[in-house]
Amino acid sequence: MAVTTESIIRLTMRERARLLAYAMVILRDEHAAEDIFQDITVAAIAKADEIQSEAHLMGWLRRACRFRALELSRNRRNHACLLDADVLDALEPHWVQQESTGPADEVLAALRACVKMLSPGAQQLVKHRYVDGLTGQRLAEKLGRKLNTTYIAVSRVHKALHRCIQQRRQAASHRLPGGGPSDA
Repeated sequence: MAVTTESIIRLTMRERARLLAYAMVILRDEHAAEDIFQDITVAAIAKADEIQSEAHLMGWLRRACRFRALELSRNRRNHACLLDADVLDALEPHWVQQESTGPADEVLAALRACVKMLSPGAQQLVKHRYVDGLTGQRLAEKLGRKLNTTYIAVSRVHKALHRCIQQRRQAASHRLPGGGPSDA
């Protein structure tokens, strides 16, 4: 039995952050990733009668996202794709596993809030590393630091963000459905 248009929209919106992340891993371009998300959502709606279940839809969305991102990367002159197809194949089971770990939008919201709580220097490090795509020596040069010092700083930011996200998610899980803290 095919899925309904309503269920396609509900599932794609629920999984929006994961699909955007998947496209961004390939393209490193937030705007292009958003365009791909919109394109595959429309394509899924058009193919609703061919999609048998929500599990089938999720697999189809991931594959469509990957193929569209790779196609866009090939069409660009700068070859923004940083990961080989074999690496993307190896990552596929992990993307599937992530589907069962809870709402990605909650994690993304927590990440955004936690980044805002970082010091200005740490925020700059995150921007250069993840927005500008600088790695290793180029990041160290941009920051005017030694390579090892840069790696240590990135590691500290990762740990701080991880702790902050975990605390936010734990606090959110202790709230009642109405949004207030529980009395338990």
